[in-house]
Amino acid sequence: MDALKKGKDVELTYDWGTGAHAVDVVGAGITSGKPWIIYTSDLDQNSDSKGAGPSGLSFEWLNDPDKDGKLNLSGSNKEIV
Repeated sequence: MDALKKGKDVELTYDWGTGAHAVDVVGAGITSGKPWIIYTSDLDQNSDSKGAGPSGLSFEWLNDPDKDGKLNLSGSNKEIV
């Protein structure tokens, strides 16, 4: 959150066991003690011309359902690495 406040580029990668994807974090916060992010992503990996943008915005709550100390996106198996 501090890096976003300073206007810095924030990227993260998540892994789901058989693959991974990198995204640009454009918002983050904590609501009622629960961390969350908003990120943009290149959802169409087959097109370099489409890029990332508003249609690719996603909101995710972050939690650690498997208690391994690594946050996951919305309780899924998509773990931030």
